[in-house]
Amino acid sequence: MPHGGTHTFQTADEFFAAGTPSCTCDRVHTGACISAADPNDFFCAVTEQVCAANDNSYTYLNAHQVLENLGITCKLCDTVPASPNTLYTHAGACVSSSTNEFRRCALLPEHCSENDEMFVSSRQLEDSSQAVPTAALGCLAEQGLHQVRVGRCVANSDQNICVPDATACKISQSFRPNDDECTLVQDLSSNAAIATTHFGHCTEDETTTFAGYQEGRERYCAWSFQECLSPSAVARPLLFGFANPGQSGSFPQCQCDDVRVGACVSNINPTTDLYCAVGASACDQGYSYQNVRKLEEPSGSNTICHLCQPLPPMSTTTAEGPPPTNPPTSVTMPRPPSNLPTNNRPTPSFQEEFENEYFQDGLEAGAIVGIVFGVLLSSVIFIVAICMFRRGQRQGQSQSSSRQDETNVEPSVATKQSREVENVVELLSPLEEACMEGQTEEDFVPPSKENKVV
Repeated sequence: MPHGGTHTFQTADEFFAAGTPSCTCDRVHTGACISAADPNDFFCAVTEQVCAANDNSYTYLNAHQVLENLGITCKLCDTVPASPNTLYTHAGACVSSSTNEFRRCALLPEHCSENDEMFVSSRQLEDSSQAVPTAALGCLAEQGLHQVRVGRCVANSDQNICVPDATACKISQSFRPNDDECTLVQDLSSNAAIATTHFGHCTEDETTTFAGYQEGRERYCAWSFQECLSPSAVARPLLFGFANPGQSGSFPQCQCDDVRVGACVSNINPTTDLYCAVGASACDQGYSYQNVRKLEEPSGSNTICHLCQPLPPMSTTTAEGPPPTNPPTSVTMPRPPSNLPTNNRPTPSFQEEFENEYFQDGLEAGAIVGIVFGVLLSSVIFIVAICMFRRGQRQGQSQSSSRQDETNVEPSVATKQSREVENVVELLSPLEEACMEGQTEEDFVPPSKENKVV
């Protein structure tokens, strides 16, 4: 072998390739099928099965053998398409048609809800010849884009999350557009279950959706299901997944900076005159909308449009967001989410609420039990004291009778003492049975009126 030596094959995964060459189509060497009768009769091929399918008289040579035996190089393709252009979306504005006052940043005419509001596209805002309010120019900044209000899925099945389009809701009828507490980036509601606004996604099939989301040219987060459609009848069909990431996180958590969108493309110069947009209604006259799949075709515009630039890390579950804000009624500059007022009042957890409630209930119950126990104990002590007093009276009566017989006490005195004893007996008669001999204070149970023995 003139070019002897050992060759090692490396995988194409660039994630592990590090400093190895980027093997694109125009750099890939292939083998060839060579005729046994005429060495000059050959054609490039990638496997020996190609040779056998064509004619059994052809023999397959790999790329290294082709170079050694024929002195030529077979390549997989001549050229590769240029890398796609990368653009980012800018917001337009809602402006009063009567006073030309700036109202709010918007991406679609549908985001302008008032009767006298008109939509001004981002292209018109960038055009210096257009008479637009100075405040509206803030919508061209990323901070202005973040303030664009979107809608909400008003349904428990969607956790009432903020979404951009009705198709992102499991129940499209539950979509409420232009929610003042839903921006393109986050949910401003103080009781939001999920802090950030979420978007749907396009994938090959439902199995891929549930198995896990992986970013790619044919797996991407999208504004609506329209972005999954392809103008080509032979293109691979893509399915649209709802925006709700699910409790288990099996769906992708698509946020603003994950989303790819379409563009408004000039009918006259489609390759260079275009601007990113989220729907056809955002396109000015003389421009046509191309969705994600059409826009990214290498033979066409070959452009990737992102909805937002990379966002800083933020929570995606619960949010203690700022208080509700009303839409501006006068000219105001857009404010970034970080400058919005926040509600610092801590929200007790479920466990804390349960423990507080349990403690209060336990305190009330303990107080009641203590009071009842104290009353019963006092009653027992009182009854024991009466019993002891009763026995003492009986003994005193017996001793008094003995002394009367011995000392001849006057009948009037004995009669007076007897009446006093009878009065005490009458007062203690309800408790007489309790004080019978053989009973102790532990056995005592106060008799009720119904059970009293006459």
